[in-house]
Amino acid sequence: MTSTTFTFSSSPFTDTSTDTFLTSASYNDRTNELTGVVIGTLVTSLSNNCFYYCPYLTNATISNTVESIGDYCFSRTSISSIIIPSSVTTMGEACFSRTNISSIVIPSSVTTMGDACFATNYQLTSVEIPNSITNLSNNCFYDCTGLTTIVIPDSVITIGNNCFSNCLNLSSVTIPTSVTSLGNYCFNNCTALITINIPNSITLLGNFCFNNCTSLETVNLTNSITSLGEYCFANCASIVYMIIPSFVASLGSYCFVNCYTMSELQFNNPKNLTSIGVGIFNNIPNAFTVSYYNVTSYYRMSDASKELQTQMPSGMTFDYYPKSAPPCFNKGTQILIFDTIQLVDKYVPIEQLKVGDLVKTYRHGNIPIKHINSSIITNNPENKLESMFKHNTTNLIVTGGHSILTDKITKTQQNNMLKKWKFSRRIENKYCLLACVSPHFTQIIDNNEYEIYHLVLDSKIVHFGIYAEEILTESCSEKAFLKFFTL
Repeated sequence: MTSTTFTFSSSPFTDTSTDTFLTSASYNDRTNELTGVVIGTLVTSLSNNCFYYCPYLTNATISNTVESIGDYCFSRTSISSIIIPSSVTTMGEACFSRTNISSIVIPSSVTTMGDACFATNYQLTSVEIPNSITNLSNNCFYDCTGLTTIVIPDSVITIGNNCFSNCLNLSSVTIPTSVTSLGNYCFNNCTALITINIPNSITLLGNFCFNNCTSLETVNLTNSITSLGEYCFANCASIVYMIIPSFVASLGSYCFVNCYTMSELQFNNPKNLTSIGVGIFNNIPNAFTVSYYNVTSYYRMSDASKELQTQMPSGMTFDYYPKSAPPCFNKGTQILIFDTIQLVDKYVPIEQLKVGDLVKTYRHGNIPIKHINSSIITNNPENKLESMFKHNTTNLIVTGGHSILTDKITKTQQNNMLKKWKFSRRIENKYCLLACVSPHFTQIIDNNEYEIYHLVLDSKIVHFGIYAEEILTESCSEKAFLKFFTL
C-alpha cells in the first residue's frame, strides 16, 4: 500500500492535504491508509479513539502543545516508538494498548495514567515511570509479556488491580515503601518472578495477588500485613517455606491452594488471627507442616488459629512452639528491696514496685529497676517451661523456665536442663537451676490464668541474683524483656 502521512495543524484536527475537518466517520474510512501522523503546534488535546485501530500506523510525532492523550487514542496501532512531550499531563484509558512499542519514557509532567494505559504490549521491555505518578492504574501493564524488570518510583501509593498481571517474563520488581495497596490480581501469572519483598507500608495483599507465580521462591512479609486475600499465593509451586507475621488477622479462602512444594508454613504467633477462609491447604503435600511460634500459651490462641488446624488433611503435621516467658514472678511475690526513706532492707509485693526502686542483689548491692511490666499467661502443664511451679516451703510461684541460684547442681539436673535449654548458665558465680528441674518446686496442674511480673535492673550486667520470698533467683535480662513485650 502507499505510505500516507497526515499533518494535523489545528484544533480540532484538520487534514491539511484536503483542508477538511476530520470527523470520526470520515477518519474511520482512512484507517487502512494511515501510516504516520504529525500533530501540529495548535493541537492541545488528542480525543478519545483518535487513531484507534489504524493497523498500519507506525509513526507518530506529537507536538509539545498537547496536554492530554484521550482514551484508546493510539490503541491497536503498529507504532513501535513514541516520544511523549513534556506538555502532556494526562494519558487516557488504554491510550497505548496493543501497539508494538518496545520502550517508553513517561515525562514527569504526567500525573494521570488511565486504566490499561500500556496493556497488551508484547514488545514492551523498558518503561521509565516518573515521580509525578502516585497511582499505577488497573491493568496498567497487563499482559506486557516482554517486560522483565520494572522500577516503581517512591511516589507511587497504589498499584491497581491486574496492574502487572500476565507479565510472564517479569523476574524483578522492587516495591517502594510509599506503596500502601496491592490490588487484586496485581502480579497474577508473573511466572518468572522469583523473589518478592513486601514493604511495611502495605497491610493488605489483594485476592489472587500472586496467583500462579510458579517460579516464586521467596516471599518476605513484614509485621504490617494484616490480611492475605483469596487465592493470594495459589498455584505458587516453587514456594517451600513462608513466615506469616503476627499481625495477620485474615487468611482468604484457598490462600495456598496448589502450592505443591511447600513444606512449612510458620506463624510467628497467630495471636491476631480471627478469620480464615476455606480450602487453605488444598492440594498441598502430606509432608507439609504448620508451625506456631512464640505463642504465650496454646490455651490463649485465637479460635481461628485453632480452627486452622482442623483444615489440615490427615498426614500433615502441626507443631507448637510456645513463647517462653522471661524470668518472672507471680503476682504477690515478695521482692527484697532497699527502702530509701526508712533506710532498711524490706520485702515488698512485686506489683507495688516501680521504676527507680532499689532491688537488693546478691553481689552488686542495690540497683534501681529500669523496666517492670506484667502479663497474663494461661498455665500449660503440657510444657514444663511455661507451666507454673510453686516452691515447696515458701509462697514463691514462678514459671518452670525461671531459675533459682544455687551453689551446685547434680549431673542429672544438668542433663535435664540441657534437654530443655540446650545449654547451662551461671549468674553471679551461682549455678542456674530451672524450677521445673529443682526438687524444691512442685508443678501446678491447672489451666488457670496467672498474672506474672518481670523486672529488669539498670546495669550493663545482663542478669543478677535477687531475693524473692527469701529465695535467691535470677532477674530478667533487658533483651528478653523487650523481645517478650514487643512480639
